[in-house]
Amino acid sequence: MPFATVTPTATVPPVQAPAQSTTGQIMSSDLEQQREQQGQQMIARAQQLFQAQNYGEAFNLVEQVLQVMPNDLPALILKGQLLGTAGRYAEAQQTIEHILQLDPNNAMGWSMRAVVFSNLGQHQLALEAVERSLELDAQNPETYAIKNNIMGNLAVAQTQTEDQPKSKLNTTETPINIAHGFMLGLALSILGIVLGLVGIGLLTFVASIPYIGLFIACIGMAILCVNAAHGSFRYGFALLLETIMVSVALVAVLGGVYKFGQASLIHQINLHPTLFMPTLTLVVWLIIAAIVPLVLALGGFVGGLPTRLRRKKSR
Repeated sequence: MPFATVTPTATVPPVQAPAQSTTGQIMSSDLEQQREQQGQQMIARAQQLFQAQNYGEAFNLVEQVLQVMPNDLPALILKGQLLGTAGRYAEAQQTIEHILQLDPNNAMGWSMRAVVFSNLGQHQLALEAVERSLELDAQNPETYAIKNNIMGNLAVAQTQTEDQPKSKLNTTETPINIAHGFMLGLALSILGIVLGLVGIGLLTFVASIPYIGLFIACIGMAILCVNAAHGSFRYGFALLLETIMVSVALVAVLGGVYKFGQASLIHQINLHPTLFMPTLTLVVWLIIAAIVPLVLALGGFVGGLPTRLRRKKSR
């Protein structure tokens, strides 16, 4: 019996499940585009509010955008600007660092970083940041304005730093100068009075050559007058006080002699008539020494007031 030939049965390949329709992808893409467009519109609106100085509403819009798109650079840049405008520099700095992490070559981010550093007083870091911004975008005039402002702040800060030791030195030197001026003025006043007394003494005991004694007495008076006027002009109240003290002392001497030694003095003049002129000269000299230097000191004090005020301001 012949072998019947068996014809193989054809096998139908299994039916594969159809791939997911791309309809969902298209819809997702459309939603993403709509979301981006809506975000751009909100950022544009926030920019308008920012320019209108309506910072609160602008910040709220930016926050809404960042909740949906946390890495949106325009939104982050505007947020950094809003925080900087509000003086919230620490938060602004965090936002700017986020921007530069996303885009290290973002010139606007480096400019904002420079402004924040400058406002925080870190002028050298601000200068480095603005230089980096200019490397990335050398055509931005606002960046040059920021750099000029930073350079000015840096110069002012350096000047203040240099002036601090000088101002400390001046504050310690001023009392020393005043004390030195007071002691020098007192010494010159004593010298003038001594010369006046020596001159009057020469008039008394060397009557044959009265011009020498008169000359010395005049030198003493000149020292008193010049010291009072110049010292009060330069040192102010310290030398005025010294002149007042000397004048009061001279008036006290005259008053004491008049009250307690008048009778004895008259008796001596009656016994020695030659003492009359020297005594009269001494009294007149003491009166002049008590009045004229004080008047000159008052004039010097008032006249030197503007100069002393300018000197204090320059310190």
